[in-house]
Amino acid sequence: MNREDIKKIVYKCAEDRFYNKEDFKTYITSKPNDGENEFIYSEVNFDSLDMIEFLMNVEQKIRHKIKNPFIIEDSFIDSEITLGKIIDYIYDKLNTSY
Repeated sequence: MNREDIKKIVYKCAEDRFYNKEDFKTYITSKPNDGENEFIYSEVNFDSLDMIEFLMNVEQKIRHKIKNPFIIEDSFIDSEITLGKIIDYIYDKLNTSY
């Protein structure tokens, strides 16, 4: 799975958790680097429940694509997590573990 495939999954899952899907698309595409540098908690405005559901959805979709168990470690998530960091984490983990 390449980085762009992972990005599509992550962005789709983030969009699904955002209160208004059209606003999410507009918001993300208006930011530099296609929104990858946006802090999920403070700039995308996810709360802890949004983050849990978002990550569970990402994990489920990745598992479905690679047909193997896949988990994002809790210790990876901090207050300065960005969409880009999640994409890179998944990409690196898939390309070293599987």
